Amino acid sequence: MQNLFKSGKKACFAITGGGTSFIKDLTSQSGASNFLLEYYVPYSKEAFDAFVGGPIDKYVSRFAANKLALTAYMKAWHQSSDPLGVGITASIASEGEREGRQHDYYLTLISKTDQYSISGHFNQGLSREEEEEEIKLDLKGWLDYICLNKTEEGYTSKKMLSACHITSIPEWFNQKLFSYGTKDKSSINLVFPGSFNPIHKGHVRMMEIAESFTGRKGAYEISIGNVDKGYISYSDCLDRMRYREFVISNDILFKDKVINYPEGTFFIVGEDTYKRIFDESYYSNTAEYNSAMQIFRLWNTQFLVFSRNGSKVANGEFILECQEASDFDIKVSSTELRK
Repeated sequence: MQNLFKSGKKACFAITGGGTSFIKDLTSQSGASNFLLEYYVPYSKEAFDAFVGGPIDKYVSRFAANKLALTAYMKAWHQSSDPLGVGITASIASEGEREGRQHDYYLTLISKTDQYSISGHFNQGLSREEEEEEIKLDLKGWLDYICLNKTEEGYTSKKMLSACHITSIPEWFNQKLFSYGTKDKSSINLVFPGSFNPIHKGHVRMMEIAESFTGRKGAYEISIGNVDKGYISYSDCLDRMRYREFVISNDILFKDKVINYPEGTFFIVGEDTYKRIFDESYYSNTAEYNSAMQIFRLWNTQFLVFSRNGSKVANGEFILECQEASDFDIKVSSTELRK
């Protein structure tokens, strides 16, 4: 442990249950504050949702570990020049569980330049204590590997491991806007922001309608931060960009987002998003809300709003009126497609 404390990295941990004994071992030693910034145990679903910024489909999964690690990384990033975020979610042995239940765990570690996603699948018959020890062993091994360049990752025959390593991560949070593909950002003036998890025929049809109505060539924008859904990790973002070019933004609020694009840019949004943009409760205070309205006016920003299931969207100062968008009614959702 003492070598970790001298590594120069500053870590934040988010662990939902399995693996928490590592924190006990860590904090029992002198000098831990040289390495550990904070740790969180969002044990219930409600606590998990509050920590990462919204509910997800499966709470023991690679995606869940990525969300935990990225949220932890963001907390470390605000406090250190060499941050590390660690997330663990697990289903381990418990009293009274059904026979044959699979026990798994997912570990994600995110640094400034790398992301490691590890999944472990335990052999049958291990006790809760044995599985907890295995998670702790792997976590210590991967921390040593990342922080100290040690190569022993703590593998044992009690589980099957798989690991994914992504390197050359861009500086997500130091850039306002960057793109993948051939798009010239300075020429983009029709933008469709979203999380696109996954992109579906409804999104594609919305873009087709918007391009036809405005006569502009549109760009999809993945927002790596969302007021209701938290942050998207680099690996999850790559998964969503496999079949289509995207512009990437790290701005959560539209008042910050619009100034990345030329004056007069149109934004494609759904009815729910439009309502949130003009809901004062999503801003820190009235002054911030009024500032957002002023920015929209100065930037001559307009929103092409697509209704949900054909419901009527109220007219507003910033709405670009389009009958086909108002009548839009394609019953498909990313949530349903993920099931």
